Amino acid sequence: MLMKTTCIKSLFAVVSMLALICVSCDKDSPEVAQPGNNADDQSAVTGAFFPDSCVDKTVAAWYSAYTEEDYKKKVEAVFLFSDSTLAVTKSKVYSEEDGRDSSRVVMYAGTWQIVQGDYDNGILAFHITPGSTIQVNIVDGKLSFMEQTYARRDNYKVPDASKSTENEFIGTVQPYLPSLNLEIEYAAWYTSTVQETNRIKIDAMLLSTDSLLVYTRSKFYTQKDGRKPSNELLYIGTYKITEGDYTNGKAFIQLTKLQSYDAVITDGRMEVMDMVFTKQDNAAL
Repeated sequence: MLMKTTCIKSLFAVVSMLALICVSCDKDSPEVAQPGNNADDQSAVTGAFFPDSCVDKTVAAWYSAYTEEDYKKKVEAVFLFSDSTLAVTKSKVYSEEDGRDSSRVVMYAGTWQIVQGDYDNGILAFHITPGSTIQVNIVDGKLSFMEQTYARRDNYKVPDASKSTENEFIGTVQPYLPSLNLEIEYAAWYTSTVQETNRIKIDAMLLSTDSLLVYTRSKFYTQKDGRKPSNELLYIGTYKITEGDYTNGKAFIQLTKLQSYDAVITDGRMEVMDMVFTKQDNAAL
């Protein structure tokens, strides 16, 4: 009986020791990572835009952020280069329903320096406009800039360089011909185009065979600007050729009761309202 009790006590001691060893092993072993949004993290890396103008630079650290809406997927990225320059980029991919082409633009460029800490926990100074400094905070690898939070990415995962689309215009750049509930045969039409850094504006004046005048305006913006194209019907008025024809002549244009103009047409160029409209091919209407 004594021997049996001693054996049972020994067995309990062995079990207790094994339990302690197991607890010790659990404490020393690495924690299992909690599941995260791996798809978003992957998209934030592969979808980032690394401009080809920076292909010869060495990346000291980079960060990116991914967002998705019904009609577009967007990745914003901050690249810090070892030569103290920086680039903040944005790439967008639109749905088929939206119809817009994908875009890749550099939103900001400038220089940077570490004020305190490092790339995971620290304070940086961004100089993106002459004479101004923006303080940028990094906490646990999360960089905050322009109301956006970017997560630090591995340097070996820097995406391949690609060409910027920032100077490309959104949509098909063309005059606007409204769909009116009228049967209209156009005798001639003219356009006036003004191109700026980030916008193209096209005014179109369409003259029908029965003296009806349709005046429209369309605007197209660059990928960097980001605004969608706009089309506007400005006036439906009347006109009359008072001398010559649509290529060389004169016309009286009545846009409203209070807005009337005399136009001079020379070699297909119509001068009116301090603008010059150029005659277009009717086949291209």
